[in-house]
This record gives sequence, C-alpha cells and structure tokens, in this order.
Amino acid sequence: ALARFDVTISLSHNGKIVRQYRAVPEGGQKERRLGAICGTAFLEQALAIEWQHGDLTLRGWVADPNHTTPALAEIQYCYVNGRMMRDRLINHAIRQACEDKLGADQQPAFVL
Repeated sequence: ALARFDVTISLSHNGKIVRQYRAVPEGGQKERRLGAICGTAFLEQALAIEWQHGDLTLRGWVADPNHTTPALAEIQYCYVNGRMMRDRLINHAIRQACEDKLGADQQPAFVL
C-alpha cells in the first residue's frame, strides 16, 4: 500500500473488508493514504523528500528528527523498485543522516 499508490488494496477477513486503500491518482493525495497507513502523528512530522542523481531516484517521507517518538520510530519502511526490503546498510545510512538530531536511543521514522 505504501509502494504502489496507483493500486487499490483491500484486506478482508472472514468475508469482511478490514482495510481498504484506494488508488491515488498521479500527483494526488498520497499524504492522505500515508496518514491512513502510518497514522496522523507520522504525517504531521513527515518531511517529503525527493532526490535524484543519474539513474538513482530517492523519494518518500522522513519524520522530523527533532520530534521523533518511540511510537514513530517503529515506522521504518524502505522500498526498492516497488519491493519492500530491510537492509542494515541502508538503515545505517539513514540513521547517520539524522544522527546530529537524534538522541543515542532514538531511531528515525521513514517511508522511502
């Protein structure tokens, strides 16, 4: 639901829809869907980022490190070419980018 804003995703259990995230048109309300998935606390602190270098493009949201809470720190989603991944090297790079704003026991919150 976070990697493909152009796709409607429905989760059902015992024949009832538990969650539904409708497709967002290009340039549409991605923040609304982000808030529905990650919560309004993350959305209120999220800083949209977009960076490009050659063929590499990085885009997403990072919570303001000055306002990171333990609950927000649980939001750490990274997608590469639409596939979710967990990579210690990428997480370390993100932590280093925020380290001057984070305390020793804090973790950054992000959706990239």
